[in-house]
Amino acid sequence: MSKISAVICELNPAHDGHKYIFGCARKHGDVVVAIMSGNFVQRGENAIYDKYRRAESAINIGADLVLELPFPWSASSAEYFAGAAVSIAKNIGVDNLVFGSECGDIDLLKKASEILKEKVFNEVIPGNQRAAEYRQNLLEELCPELPASLLSSANDILGIEYIKNSEHIQCIPIKRISCESATSIRNLINNDINNYPYAVLSSKLFDLEFNKFRMENHFDFNTAESNGGILERLYKISGAAVNGTDMFEKARTKQYTNARLRRCALFYLTEVMLSDLKSKPLFTQVLGFNTRGRKLLADLRKSSGISLLTKASATEGFEEGILKQIKLSQYADSIYTLLSDEYIERDSFLKKSPVIL
Repeated sequence: MSKISAVICELNPAHDGHKYIFGCARKHGDVVVAIMSGNFVQRGENAIYDKYRRAESAINIGADLVLELPFPWSASSAEYFAGAAVSIAKNIGVDNLVFGSECGDIDLLKKASEILKEKVFNEVIPGNQRAAEYRQNLLEELCPELPASLLSSANDILGIEYIKNSEHIQCIPIKRISCESATSIRNLINNDINNYPYAVLSSKLFDLEFNKFRMENHFDFNTAESNGGILERLYKISGAAVNGTDMFEKARTKQYTNARLRRCALFYLTEVMLSDLKSKPLFTQVLGFNTRGRKLLADLRKSSGISLLTKASATEGFEEGILKQIKLSQYADSIYTLLSDEYIERDSFLKKSPVIL
């Protein structure tokens, strides 16, 4: 039986650090699966390249099979992002989960994950305190020997959440190497967009969200990430802002970070509820594979605990609960088609097939 290593990733875009992680994953498994975000990512933005282009880059840097972490989980905070991705990993029989980490210390990450399972971390956060700040303060109080950076470093935060959810999967943190970050690459693309014809910037998404706020007479404040008055703040500020980018800049505070504001607006635009995030994905879409990945995919069709969607339009026979999730993910994909400078049909992602290399 082949051992499966998995890498949960965004590849927004892929860089040398990702290639290094996939290389490490190969050392721990016979076949490497990328569980990759779809067209929207954790910061509440659209991915700079669509999911099929990024799936191709995943295969080029070491993945054998690329499965989608669908919307809305792909655009959610660490808790729901990690929970959904690990759920997919469990359902396809992953043996090892390999991920980048600032600390690279499995014992520290395990200790933090055990503390975070305590009831105190699952209680309602008092007042308007930021969730991350609240959790970090409690961690320091309950276990002062742990470095505070564990809950302030993005990859360690995700690593802790992976470990919390992966009872029977071996988690292998890999200390990150020094290389150009995805953020710096995105900034380079943003500043020289004419030389990157397939890149999709986020400003059009922000404007769609801005326009929705401006057009509403009244609205429901119960969409995901809307607690603590954040949605009301965006709605109020949209009335005086000139566009979406301006709206987010004016709304940002220490309490309301860019990522939280953008997730809130994205979930309002797409009508995602907290119950959607709390549920686990019942499907994943196959985005790409190579020869090894094709063989694994054939095996998974017989044994997988999750529905594998090869072509987005081929949904006949799926039960209602799965179809509801698929339709929400496809609705997000249709929004992505509006963001390119070039004309793209609304249903273009329904017609795409996996990348085969």
